[in-house]
Amino acid sequence: MLVPCPDCQRHVRDDEPECPFCAERPPGKARRRALKVMLAGAAGVTAMTIGIGCAYGMPPEDPDADVDAGADVGADAPDDASGQ
Repeated sequence: MLVPCPDCQRHVRDDEPECPFCAERPPGKARRRALKVMLAGAAGVTAMTIGIGCAYGMPPEDPDADVDAGADVGADAPDDASGQ
């Protein structure tokens, strides 16, 4: 895409690091790069936080309770060990 040079007003490609006619830097180039770096950093921190949360899970509500991962505690669970 072509953009006008802020100094000489000639059109240059937006991927050029500087104007080939007057050596002026195109506007917004450094700001776009800084924004990309910040967004990439925020995405990395978010992904790391989600990964840690998935790896460790949530702690039990009562830290003193004995946690049995195989226990059936739903509404349809039998009241006693006989299964009736």
